[in-house]
Amino acid sequence: MPSQLTFKGIQSIQPGTLFTLLIDSYQRLLMEDRQNAEKYVQQWHETDSISFTNPDTIGKYVVVSFIENEPIGFITYDPRNFPEYGIIGQNCIIPEYKGNGYGTQQLEYVLSLFSQAGCTSARVSTGSIDFFKPAQKMYQNAGFKLVDQKVNEIWGHPELFYEKIL
Repeated sequence: MPSQLTFKGIQSIQPGTLFTLLIDSYQRLLMEDRQNAEKYVQQWHETDSISFTNPDTIGKYVVVSFIENEPIGFITYDPRNFPEYGIIGQNCIIPEYKGNGYGTQQLEYVLSLFSQAGCTSARVSTGSIDFFKPAQKMYQNAGFKLVDQKVNEIWGHPELFYEKIL
């Protein structure tokens, strides 16, 4: 049985840690989608930078997952549309911990925050290429339904949009 995660805010890690977790988590994506690798890396730098530059706004909605004192991933969310719906952003786990249900534990944690805030639904999007198949399956297994798909202008491949009624 996998260990239980501990969830903490970004004040528990150093700047650069989110970027490192993203690079580690998505190494295979960088190999599979080489044409967009530079864009991904740039976006991940921005995610890290903006989260730490704005700890009381954007950074406030980053949940870092730990096993013992080691960060193994994180999930972000956007509460701007509460209570109608909440948006799930990044949801990553580093490779050596994948396949143990930790991404699902992160997801369940954020969904519980949405429920506590009175949200009626949760929304998430993910890529359509093979790398994202496990994420698609996780969201579907958690009760999310595919509601839309459209080509992402930045990446050039379809993005899948899911929603779950809470």
